[in-house]
Amino acid sequence: MLKRTTLSLVMASSFLLGAGSSFGVGIVDGKLEACSSKPNCVSTSNSEAPHAIEPWKYDDTMALEDVQSKLVRMLLDQDGAEIRTVSDTYIHAEFTSKVFKFVDDVEFLINEADHTISVRSASRVGYFDFKVNLKRVNKLKEAFLAD
Repeated sequence: MLKRTTLSLVMASSFLLGAGSSFGVGIVDGKLEACSSKPNCVSTSNSEAPHAIEPWKYDDTMALEDVQSKLVRMLLDQDGAEIRTVSDTYIHAEFTSKVFKFVDDVEFLINEADHTISVRSASRVGYFDFKVNLKRVNKLKEAFLAD
């Protein structure tokens, strides 16, 4: 019951606060934005290294609401994560580093037609991220698939 209440609060606050920041996040032509040329981002919208990652597959028996709820719960369990936007098929979270307080944007786009989740994780500042975003996405994927 507490998890449903938390999910409801996150969704309501996302609605009231709007889309959050405007650091190149959101859906463009039905996809997440591709990464810039800087090596501080990974995205399923990119097709070449060092940015390209594969979409996550999820069980085709899962309802959209269950996939969304699972993603939100997974994010709530992460240190430094703050969910900014939740809609039917889109989630945007910000991850703040402990020491320098750098903010990275992480986005998810649920694709019901092929039962995949598009993912993008990008640093707002700097050139190199020392593969922080790739490691984060892999950790999140592991957490999502573990449940």
